[in-house]
Amino acid sequence: MIIDKPRKKSGRPSRDARSIFNSLIWLARTGSQWSQLPRRYSPVSTAHERFSAWVEGGCLRRVWAVILEEYGEELGIDWDGKPHTGGLLIAPLGKGASGAEGATGSNPIDYGKAGCKPTLLMDAKGIPLAVMLCRANRHDS
Repeated sequence: MIIDKPRKKSGRPSRDARSIFNSLIWLARTGSQWSQLPRRYSPVSTAHERFSAWVEGGCLRRVWAVILEEYGEELGIDWDGKPHTGGLLIAPLGKGASGAEGATGSNPIDYGKAGCKPTLLMDAKGIPLAVMLCRANRHDS
């Protein structure tokens, strides 16, 4: 599913996709910052560059879909779950993930400061199915 990209420049051979993916797993499990990534996985710049390419190319979204499909076949997804709002995040520059003005909304509980609201969709067993980042002033429905 995750494919090593063809080389465009000379120099050292590129890291294999598995070591980069292992670094992403380590970051997700520990909650550490990129700068704390152990060298045994890959250099930080390499891991971040490949992660950005995978996100832009939609690879990680496809991997998530495969994981959910296999989980659904093995254990079944209980679709009676509800969305869960994880709280409101302040966006000090008033820009969202896309970087466009107006991508965030005025935070209704923080004196109108710009912010975002992460919403996590879980099945009835608490398994995360999807996550979405919205304006702070958007209704949960």
